[in-house]
Amino acid sequence: MDQKIADIVSKMQFERRKPVPRAKKAAFEAMQTQIKEVLLELGRLHLGLWHAKSQRDYHSLSLIKTRERIAQLAQRLDALSRLGDEE
Repeated sequence: MDQKIADIVSKMQFERRKPVPRAKKAAFEAMQTQIKEVLLELGRLHLGLWHAKSQRDYHSLSLIKTRERIAQLAQRLDALSRLGDEE
């Protein structure tokens, strides 16, 4: 049993991690903010679609404009997914 514990402890790394640079923290914050904005816009689109369906007011919302907005949001998400490539 003691040998097993000694093996486990010998494989552990106890050195302290390097502090994260401010630029990296700022990048995380910026990405979080941008994702929050995309989620907010998706929520608005979802609510508009729900309202049109529940009220049977299909003329209140243009599906073409909704699809265009979704495509714009997809482009923003695609751009966000490529931001971390420099690591």
